[in-house]
Amino acid sequence: LLPDLMDIEKPQASFPRCLLGLPRCVANASLYLEAGAIPLSLKVWSLSFKFWLRWFFCSTDGSLTHLLLMDSFEGSWFESMVYRLKSIGLSISLLENLDLNGALTLIKQRLLDIESQLMLTKARTICSPLHFGLSIHLGCIPSYCSLLIDAKHRCALMLARCNALPIASTKGRYSVFPDI
Repeated sequence: LLPDLMDIEKPQASFPRCLLGLPRCVANASLYLEAGAIPLSLKVWSLSFKFWLRWFFCSTDGSLTHLLLMDSFEGSWFESMVYRLKSIGLSISLLENLDLNGALTLIKQRLLDIESQLMLTKARTICSPLHFGLSIHLGCIPSYCSLLIDAKHRCALMLARCNALPIASTKGRYSVFPDI
């Protein structure tokens, strides 16, 4: 029932790309990892699970929520949540043995781990800090972002880390080569 979440990530990726002047050769996954941004789809799933789990753990006997949970009808939203839960390697029976905070923590950590591995896999392009063997982690902002005060220096370092600095030999294809 949740919409295609890739559509909501396009504006999220285009903002830092424009702000930092990164070319299109830099993959969105590299951009997320380098900027320390967490994809919106991860936040949407995390909040959806939080709402969904409150139905299970916070319903009292005789309440409307409890009666709805006892009903045999399973709508498409319930099915999509169970499907997503199974896709991250968890089940409802496993979550029933935990409390609300434990279940939320487990789901959030599992979602973050899977998203991190997916991002690291997608970011292994030539225009990525991973190409140079630099370590980057989802949700962690690199230290140079706060240490470099001048925005031009931050942009230049990010372009260099992403292997996207314009150099004379590549610019020469579009303009006259500089005299050496």
